[in-house]
Amino acid sequence: SRKRAAIYSDVLRMYMLKKTDFVWVDLDIYCVNPTDFDSDYLFGVVRRNQAMNNCVLRLPRRSLALQLILNFLEAEVPLPFWLGTERVQPLIDRYEAGERITLYDLPWTTTGPSVARWALGVTGEISKGQHWHRYWPRRGFLEPERPISEYEPDWVQFHHFQGETRNDIRAKFGG
Repeated sequence: SRKRAAIYSDVLRMYMLKKTDFVWVDLDIYCVNPTDFDSDYLFGVVRRNQAMNNCVLRLPRRSLALQLILNFLEAEVPLPFWLGTERVQPLIDRYEAGERITLYDLPWTTTGPSVARWALGVTGEISKGQHWHRYWPRRGFLEPERPISEYEPDWVQFHHFQGETRNDIRAKFGG
């Protein structure tokens, strides 16, 4: 399923980061301009609400946030407490009823951007991310009446063809 593939990808990227100095780049990323990979931290952040996206990600191997993420992904009972009691209580109830809770039981994005945002926020490492416009500068990508220069200014490094953007492309271009 799509969710199982996403969780596998989330787990794989964190172990790759722990074992290498590589940069993770999702398959739905289109690189627009050269990227400076000198920083040990590479991810987009929406500063007003500390949201982040892990579509392009690099963390140093010794990052405390990375270790917290791995601890969560390896937990015998992975309860995403940062989501709040209302969202976690059903998982607690299932556990107390004797059910096993796995990563596949968690809400969408919990094993990816959600846990990363929590860990980076707790450790203060979220301040080392880059402005989100470098990663996904515009919604409604590929409106034929707009010149390409509006989509690819010098400061944009990637386009992330996520969710609604992929749906727009399918609808407008038949594929």
